[in-house]
Amino acid sequence: MRPSFRLDSFDRLAAAASRGGDRDAMSRLHAAIRPMAIRRCRAELDPAVADSVADGACLSVLHMLADRPAAGEPFLHLLNTMTSGMITRTVAASCGRRAPLPAGLEVLRARERDVLILRLIVGLGAEDTATSLSRTPGEVLLDQHRGLRTLRGVLADRGTVPL
Repeated sequence: MRPSFRLDSFDRLAAAASRGGDRDAMSRLHAAIRPMAIRRCRAELDPAVADSVADGACLSVLHMLADRPAAGEPFLHLLNTMTSGMITRTVAASCGRRAPLPAGLEVLRARERDVLILRLIVGLGAEDTATSLSRTPGEVLLDQHRGLRTLRGVLADRGTVPL
């Protein structure tokens, strides 16, 4: 289930939304990013708060567009940074309580976990994930490979059918 927008579409919509406050572009951008933010938050937070945190992240990103320089960071990186920050603040405010991660994800390095969440749960492609994390597509694919290899090992040790 991949987002229906390409990477350059997000940046074009963000530029249109930030220029003169184009309400139509802002509405289309919100409709495009909300499902991604919700999937990310549901993967990492308690379901009782995940949707409201995702909505807060989306609104924060949309409000930031007015101040965002035209030649600034790619929009997906801005969205990922804002969503990650909101997740971190929510976890800190709730005394470190996170949603239980899917089996095996707790043993992964943060980079590998972020790549797998963005690729497999949010549904981004390698290039979009790389942009979101300020990395290259090759690094993303390598971290995905390492993360999946680690998960296979963990699941095999637990007697669960490997991926």
